[in-house]
Amino acid sequence: MRCSPEWQAWLRLGEGRLQALQQHLARNAQQLQGLKLQAGELQQQQATLRQLRVEEPGQRLSHSQLLDLLRRQALLRRQAQVLTLELEQISHRQQQLQQQQAGSQKQMSALQRRHDKYQQHLQQLHRQWLLQRQRQEDNELDEQRLKGKVWNA
Repeated sequence: MRCSPEWQAWLRLGEGRLQALQQHLARNAQQLQGLKLQAGELQQQQATLRQLRVEEPGQRLSHSQLLDLLRRQALLRRQAQVLTLELEQISHRQQQLQQQQAGSQKQMSALQRRHDKYQQHLQQLHRQWLLQRQRQEDNELDEQRLKGKVWNA
């Protein structure tokens, strides 16, 4: 069991890496959730702006009222364009986070397999050590019996 401290160190290192990856995945999930909420709010604002542009009255307007209406519609269009750009940025960030998350999950599964391998090896070393100890005790008992027979003979 002399390799055991080395293997235990590898096991602890793997556990630390697994824990760090789990925290990273949790942060990514929180960021994704925040981005989804933000995107939903922006989509709702976009829908409201579209509705405002459509709800303009269809009556006869004076020249100043018409200019005011055109300015307001232009402002609504610009706001809608800004919201569209923000949604695209959010969508791009979501894709990046999803790709990072997929990579982290692959890395985590590889680390988990390695961690399991280290655990299995440690268990095997421990079983071997126990068997060796048992054999050693059996040999000592056999030697004591033989010595007892030799003295008694």
